[in-house]
Amino acid sequence: MDPKIIARIDRYCAYQERCRSEVIAKMIELGLTSNQRMAILIRLEEEGFVNEERYIYHFIRGKFSLKKWGKNKIKAHLLAKRLPELLIDQHLKILEEEKYLEQIELLIDQKWERIKEENLFIKKDKIYKFLLNKGYEPDKIWEILKTKTDSITNNSSI
Repeated sequence: MDPKIIARIDRYCAYQERCRSEVIAKMIELGLTSNQRMAILIRLEEEGFVNEERYIYHFIRGKFSLKKWGKNKIKAHLLAKRLPELLIDQHLKILEEEKYLEQIELLIDQKWERIKEENLFIKKDKIYKFLLNKGYEPDKIWEILKTKTDSITNNSSI
């Protein structure tokens, strides 16, 4: 096997966290046979270049804190990478419920200010769809959105 290809795959894995499916896709792109891919993948896992638990942990942390994704969207993307659902669910528990709800509330407040719609129902619907697209759970969105709109309607009637 060409040492240049092995070095290229090593650099690919060292650059950032990768899961098995990403590494396999890269090796297919480089034209490696099935036996070559498996041999390299085993070595990469033994040497710690590829670790799915670590990948899931960093993926969840990054997408939640940087992209402000919810659990549903994170899980869908990880499942698309053919990672074990049990492992994903286990790692999704690292997101503290309090911080998770604060994130939803923050996104609602930010979106509330940006939407210039006068009709309260249309505004709520737009915010709901936005958060749903971000991957947050419908019941949590409605709960916080209802609290927000209740406080607005109560303050405006005083």
